[in-house]
Amino acid sequence: MQSAGLFATMSFIVEIKTMQNGVRALNTSEKWPKYSPTNKKQSAVDIVINRIVDDVLTGRYKPGDKLPTEMQLAEMMSMSKNTVREAIKILVAYGAVEIRRPEGTFITHSFTPKMLNPVIYSLLFSKSNADDLLGLRRMIDTGVFLLIIDRGLDKEDEAALEAQHKLYSSLVLSRDADIEMIAREDICFHQMLAAATKNELVKVFHDYVADLTAESRVRAIEMCRRDDNMQYLVDVHRATLDLVERKSKYSLEETIDFSYIYWKTTYKL
Repeated sequence: MQSAGLFATMSFIVEIKTMQNGVRALNTSEKWPKYSPTNKKQSAVDIVINRIVDDVLTGRYKPGDKLPTEMQLAEMMSMSKNTVREAIKILVAYGAVEIRRPEGTFITHSFTPKMLNPVIYSLLFSKSNADDLLGLRRMIDTGVFLLIIDRGLDKEDEAALEAQHKLYSSLVLSRDADIEMIAREDICFHQMLAAATKNELVKVFHDYVADLTAESRVRAIEMCRRDDNMQYLVDVHRATLDLVERKSKYSLEETIDFSYIYWKTTYKL
């Protein structure tokens, strides 16, 4: 996965504040604005984490770059060395930086699944419910469709998606097809759609949500088979393709609603 996946995940794990005066181009000898204790929304450790991540996102540090020492970071940020050390420990736990003794501390070269662990924990222990997950998937799917419609679908991507739809349809309509295999091909189809946006950040988050909802998609397919309505699964993919190929008589909202008919009921236990 490209370094964009690293940037996307770091920004997803850590709350990034929008800079007011544009991108900062600081060299290692310059200091950050001094931390003010009147900022009650973030701890000093959070401030350090956000500043390091911000510097990765804005290109000051690139994947694989060595960070200044804890003492240097403390001086540059007007923070204590213990605060910087605690922030580095958290970034290591996130998988965003790595310590190589005796060389020093480095920005991770690329995305690793470890980076998504804090997101998983937050979902497990937060007050989020099924409606939140439904809303998250809807937001991602809507964004994917709008990006493709806006930029247009490449001929190569269109041909690949049509081929995948043909494969998926024959599998779905086969009476002895394995349900988990059908679910994998369904996710593959949607991952191809996300890739067709040519936006690596969108693809990272789309694929994460797809993995997160994989089991519920299997349950939705089981419900379709129980209702003897496997044709619905084929129709959903066809409606999706017609939408991005601009051949659809349905709106974006109608297409998404149609595709969620079975899936959303799997969370209403």
